[in-house]
Amino acid sequence: MSFQRRFLIGIAFAGLSLLLLGQAGCREKGDVETSSVVAARSAFIEGEYLRAEEGYETYLQSYPNGKYRLEAWERLADISQYVRNAPAKTVKLLESSVLEYGGDPQTISRLLLRAARMRAALKEYDKAGVLYARLLDNDALPQALRVDIVLEYAQSRQEAHDEAAALALVQQAAATPLAPELEARVSLELGLLRLRLGQKREAESLLREVYDKSAFPQALRARAGFALASLLQERRETGESARILESLRTIYPNPQVIEQQLKTLESNTK
Repeated sequence: MSFQRRFLIGIAFAGLSLLLLGQAGCREKGDVETSSVVAARSAFIEGEYLRAEEGYETYLQSYPNGKYRLEAWERLADISQYVRNAPAKTVKLLESSVLEYGGDPQTISRLLLRAARMRAALKEYDKAGVLYARLLDNDALPQALRVDIVLEYAQSRQEAHDEAAALALVQQAAATPLAPELEARVSLELGLLRLRLGQKREAESLLREVYDKSAFPQALRARAGFALASLLQERRETGESARILESLRTIYPNPQVIEQQLKTLESNTK
């Protein structure tokens, strides 16, 4: 295994390893079921992923009603995704685990979201959409997580060239009362989506709204301002475009991009 891969896997599992090590010492030593999981867990922590995989698979087969089944499913998915780099197998593991936890909204939401993201990464956008839609049926989702899911779902519909569905999803989110940062995110994404769809008047209004509100996060205002300046530049409103770009010098992540845009504007007006 390459150094880079070992490094990435180490990062992915570092926090989890500390947690599991703490749990391992708390298990009942005489419990056969617990002992089998502790063995698999220890192998996982020690980086012996083949032994861990075999241990967790054996546990799932041996204990159809076991109390550690969720851990086994998730660790098998971790090994498949991060060690084996097998996304197709990972998503099957996650979707299999979902079948067991239909009555636990918090757990099923975590599993569904991970499975939806894997389906989207595999470019299986329709299958991802089914999972995202099922997630949104959970009325108990925290507002921030719901916005994340809506925007990911909308992105997957764009990737599937279903812009109408993407637009409907973001519009629905925009019509919901949201905390200021979430409102800014949704308005920005809606503005950028309308811009891609050629709806420039509606896009300009949304982008300007995000850019103008000082209460919104600077990073989002910077993205909105840059898109707005580019739109104005297309309309040859170079003065207003330059004014907006100048205001972004201190908040845009890459000031060199702003400088380049200003130079382009200046050369175009000569």
